[in-house]
Amino acid sequence: MTQSLLNCLSNYWLWIRQKKGSALLDINTGKTTPFPYKPAYNLEGWESGIICFLEEENNKLWVGTDGGLFLFDKMTHRFINLENQIKDFEKFRKTSPRKIYRDKQGNLWVAAWGSGILKVDFEKKSVKQYLNVNYHLSSGRSILQANNGQIWVGTKGGIGKYMPEADSFKIYKNEFNNPQSMSENTAFCMYEDKEENIWVGTYGGGLNKLDVKTGKFSHYTKENGLIDNNICAILPDSNNRMWMYTFSGISVFNPSNGTFQNFTNKNGLLNKGFNAFLYGKGRYSDRFFFGGNEGIDFFNPNNIQLSTHDPRVYITDFKLFNKNVPISREEKDAKVFSLSEDISFTKHLTLT
Repeated sequence: MTQSLLNCLSNYWLWIRQKKGSALLDINTGKTTPFPYKPAYNLEGWESGIICFLEEENNKLWVGTDGGLFLFDKMTHRFINLENQIKDFEKFRKTSPRKIYRDKQGNLWVAAWGSGILKVDFEKKSVKQYLNVNYHLSSGRSILQANNGQIWVGTKGGIGKYMPEADSFKIYKNEFNNPQSMSENTAFCMYEDKEENIWVGTYGGGLNKLDVKTGKFSHYTKENGLIDNNICAILPDSNNRMWMYTFSGISVFNPSNGTFQNFTNKNGLLNKGFNAFLYGKGRYSDRFFFGGNEGIDFFNPNNIQLSTHDPRVYITDFKLFNKNVPISREEKDAKVFSLSEDISFTKHLTLT
């Protein structure tokens, strides 16, 4: 698939990216229409491909591409050149935004791969870039504002808690010989649950849960039932389950009992593998959208009934040294091990 999914713009349309530029996909017919509008500046950056966007209530769309940040007005169908209004916006010309977020104070936060974390203050008409000498913030990946207003950022070097008094970040990262630190530093995505724990999807380190009060992490990996240790997105449903989008499939996590249920193409998904950026949640519906090489999978997670049935176990074959054990009702040969009846009916077995 050469298109990558971003999000749902209406009940029927998805805004997707193609090899060059972007298009609108009608999910009812499967037909695509090239996106007809282009900016009057940084055209090369626009055509490099959409990665993320933020749709605001005033019909404005913030769009992040592999080559910059753009603002589109849905009512006038025009791009707003913010470089004319805020000189520092030129810093975005060569950035690759991965996440865009507007905080409760009106600031715009951008997690940019290779360019760190950027904060746009519209009152001061300034753009501040957050980096540090240890490169913990050098590549931004995700942004989260907790219910208490706290800003968290996910980066290649761990997750950071914004400290407004110092205008800097406190970094949580993997620490050698500390099993209660992050399992892996690249934070693909973050999610806050009702208990105010911060959940982090990592690149290779599985799922991490940060207890904000203690600063300690607990970890969930493939050994605990997760389908893949690379988690690109965490999307909650109305039943407090966490749907995790990974390279290999979809894992559904129940935090109340710590169990996973996994879905792949063997369970009805179209795709065998998924990509880090091809996901979204419908703005006008509860549907999730996941894209891969074969196309787009989409469904309403609240309509997916997860089975709690514990199936009976049947033993159908028995082998020793990778060879089938024969059935013999005649007198036993001490040198040849055999069964007196089929393994399905055998109640007890004694081996040397």
